[in-house]
Amino acid sequence: MSDFKVPRINTLKTPTSWSWVEQAIAHLDLILLDHSHCERKAAGVALNLMFRYPSNTQLQLVGVFRVLIL
Repeated sequence: MSDFKVPRINTLKTPTSWSWVEQAIAHLDLILLDHSHCERKAAGVALNLMFRYPSNTQLQLVGVFRVLIL
């Protein structure tokens, strides 16, 4: 086991209930499927912005990553 410590990030206003954690672990395949859909939608939005605003140099960087993943 590594001695690497993961920093704790407190972004939730209330603690996550253990029953939710247990359900998430029991249905990890559904969690990952949902996450992949969210990632795909985010990628689509990024590409849409890149083509809608071609003169924006910050968005052109998205094109570089697009070439790398295709």
